[in-house]
Amino acid sequence: MYRTLTLFILIALAIVGCSLSSGDDSTAEETEEPVIVIDNGETDPLPTNTPQPTNTPAPSNDDDGGADNDDDDNNGNSGSGNTGDDNDPICVVRTDWPTYTVVSGDTTSRIAQRTGTTTGAIANANCLSDASRISVGQQLRVPRQPDPDVVVQGFLSLSNYTRLDGDTYVLPGNGSVSLTWNSIPTTLSRVNYLLYPPDGLSYTVLGSDSNIFDGVAINWQLPANTTGFIIARGENSSGREVAISPQLKITTGSGSVVDGSIDISPIFGTDGNTILLEEGRNISVRWDEAANHPGMGQAEFVFYPSNNGNAISMGVDTNPSNGAAITWTVPQNITGRITVGGRFTDHNTVTAVERVVRSETGAEVKRGNIAVAPNLGINANGMLELESGTTVTVMWNDGPSFTEASSVTFYWGEVGIGGGSWIEIATDNNLGNGLSVEWGVPGPNTQGTIFAESTLNDGTRVISSVDEDFVTVVDSGNNQEIRGTISISPNNGTQGGWVQLTPGQQVTISWNNAPPFPEVTSATFYTAPTGTGSIGTAIGTDNNIADGTSITWTVPNNFGGHVYAEAGNGTDEYISQTASINTQN
Repeated sequence: MYRTLTLFILIALAIVGCSLSSGDDSTAEETEEPVIVIDNGETDPLPTNTPQPTNTPAPSNDDDGGADNDDDDNNGNSGSGNTGDDNDPICVVRTDWPTYTVVSGDTTSRIAQRTGTTTGAIANANCLSDASRISVGQQLRVPRQPDPDVVVQGFLSLSNYTRLDGDTYVLPGNGSVSLTWNSIPTTLSRVNYLLYPPDGLSYTVLGSDSNIFDGVAINWQLPANTTGFIIARGENSSGREVAISPQLKITTGSGSVVDGSIDISPIFGTDGNTILLEEGRNISVRWDEAANHPGMGQAEFVFYPSNNGNAISMGVDTNPSNGAAITWTVPQNITGRITVGGRFTDHNTVTAVERVVRSETGAEVKRGNIAVAPNLGINANGMLELESGTTVTVMWNDGPSFTEASSVTFYWGEVGIGGGSWIEIATDNNLGNGLSVEWGVPGPNTQGTIFAESTLNDGTRVISSVDEDFVTVVDSGNNQEIRGTISISPNNGTQGGWVQLTPGQQVTISWNNAPPFPEVTSATFYTAPTGTGSIGTAIGTDNNIADGTSITWTVPNNFGGHVYAEAGNGTDEYISQTASINTQN
């Protein structure tokens, strides 16, 4: 019986124990297995990988005893701040500086120089990790815009290139070439020639020219496998960059040697790079650089129509030792290119830069001629000689009147450029007192043509004659220094830069800031009438300049021209600037 009672009690206790272990969930502690989220968005009730330990955040220094506030970062700053390493510097581009856009040929140091700062300052202001790497079109913050007097001017030319491939000159590798910066201001004191790789991120100095009065050029020994572009940069006497050339693209290769260019005269005008020729007119087509190749047996000029028609032989010069030249009658309605080539006995060839031409019917009106004063007269070859480095007045005689047109523009085309790359000298916007501009004569040993053009009020295009206006620039050896100015009194004021004088009136012509006594003992005054092309006629000499340099002169009737003065001591020669005068009844 006791055994039965004991068994009953044990069963009862077991039932009570089971009831306690499987009671209501709200009172029992629930244990869950970890759930791992995988990339496909599904869940797995069992962990498949042991999670990697993460960095324990540094304890907070907040006054709340270290309780972390979700809105505070590790620096205790409110909001969502920088979550990276607090030791990394944060670079912010300066927005208080103006924006400059990088152009071809720029370097960070050049930009810094032109904006009055340093390379480091540019790099810091723009968060540049490598100051030597900037790209065309990139915008940089600079303290001020670059100096406005740095201008793109003139053009570069080179000798002995192999061919022109699009806008890229192909040069012979390991050969020597001559680089020239044409039509630049004579105020430069130094020019640097720089070679840039295609990306323009660096440069190599090819050479410098510090004597621009004999032409701005250097000789360069070209390495093999060279590709990039060349830029010339000009500095004034203070070392400040004031001018830059357009870039000249180059690469090395092989083929016929190109030396010089074709020159055409007379021309009818230009349309961009196209030379306009008058139909039915006899023209002279020359290749002067043929004389540089004495082994050349002959040179043939050929016209290639732009419509891919048959090539036309223009003529052959069988004796090009003094330069190759032919005469050609311009056909009607042609457009194409003129080429020339010479062949040696070893079958190697040499050629010149071709010229793109188009014939015109002669709708333009030719009027008047060009005169230049002062000048050195006409030489034995019929060319007007000018002194290099001087300032002259270029005039268009018998050009359009101020009632016909509002302006005229004067151009210079240097032989060797081919007359197809005309460089603008200046524009006269006041035609009431004659058509003229001032011009700084380029360096010696250059030849070319000057002409002027204008569009009349009725739309007619008028040009000056370009048949015989050939100019050669020389250094006479006088080493004339331009000093001082001319003043005339009494006068009737100035119009368009021309001093108005009364015919028959006696005036005093003075040379201001003339060389003093006893540096020189006398000075002679000259007039050069418009349209004569003469050297100048002496109108008086002052033999006592200790009290000033001047003469008296009676103004002639119907006179328009220029006045200037000269003085010397046998060693040094001086010339004044010119004054333009016109009679006024």
